[in-house]
Amino acid sequence: MTTPPELTADEADLLGYIRIHAELYEHSAPGTAGWAYRSAYHLLLQHGRFFEPAALPIGIAPMTEKLCYGNASTTARRRPGLVYVEGFAAAGVGGDSVVPLAHAWCASTDGTVVDPMWKDGWGQTYFGVPVVDPDRWPDPAAGGSVLDAFDLLRTGLPSQAFGDIGRRSP
Repeated sequence: MTTPPELTADEADLLGYIRIHAELYEHSAPGTAGWAYRSAYHLLLQHGRFFEPAALPIGIAPMTEKLCYGNASTTARRRPGLVYVEGFAAAGVGGDSVVPLAHAWCASTDGTVVDPMWKDGWGQTYFGVPVVDPDRWPDPAAGGSVLDAFDLLRTGLPSQAFGDIGRRSP
């Protein structure tokens, strides 16, 4: 058995951000007790994986800003071999500062990010859940988060809908 590689500082910060928010839900969302996941943060901590940032491949143009869920869904539908991924990404905002944001992107089967929304270099760290079932991807026109769906949080993940892509956190 191989030991997973250590986290980079940016990965540790992003994972810490998600953990803090999961802890806040423990104290502030009593109505979700008994659900499979009390929040999308809890779901991410259990099933999330890290993905490797990369430049946008030739032939994929950046899409409309502020529509990451629909943009990622559209791109994955148009490009065989890509999978829709949803979670959080840390965006570079200048200097050494990064800001964690709820985000969606695509990934190739080797875990490389294809982010149709952000300019090359903006995404510093990506942590999310790969959704391999296209029937679960957001409607490209309507967008919307897959992981925030109450039925998913209440009942749990169907194993066949989510993939083994990306790098697990240690």
